[in-house]
Amino acid sequence: MMNVVRQTLSRALLECGSSLDRLGMTLAADYSFYDHLSQHRPIVGLMEEGIPSVASSAKVASTATLIGGIEVAADAIIGHGAIINGPKTFIGEASSIGIGAVLKKGVVLEPNATVAPGALVPENTTVPSGELWAGTPATFVKKL
Repeated sequence: MMNVVRQTLSRALLECGSSLDRLGMTLAADYSFYDHLSQHRPIVGLMEEGIPSVASSAKVASTATLIGGIEVAADAIIGHGAIINGPKTFIGEASSIGIGAVLKKGVVLEPNATVAPGALVPENTTVPSGELWAGTPATFVKKL
C-alpha cells in the first residue's frame, strides 16, 4: 500500500515540476533561455509491474527505455533507443542489447547473450548464453 502511495506521489511531483518549468519559460518570454536537453525518462516504474533494477556496473544508454519490473545484471550493455518491457524481464551479466532493439515482456537474456540492433524479441523468449539473435521477430543467428 505504501509503495503505491509513494509511487503516485512521486509521479505527481515530477509532473508538477515539469509543468512549473514550462510555465516559467512561457512567462519569462524574451528574457529566458530554453535548454533543449532531452526530458526523456529512461527508467519507468509501473505500480503493477514494479520498478526496473539496474546493476551499478551496467551501461544503459541515455535514450534507452526500461519499463516495469526489469532486472539488469552487472556489465550488461543496453544501446541507444532500445526499449525493454517488464515484468519478469531479465538481462544477464555481460549481455548486450543493440541500438533500437525491442524486448517484450518476460524475455530472458542469459549471461553473454547478444541481441542485434533493431531486433524485436517476442514475449517470453529466452536467448541462451553466448548466442547472437537478430531480426523481426528475433531468431538465432550464430554462436559467439
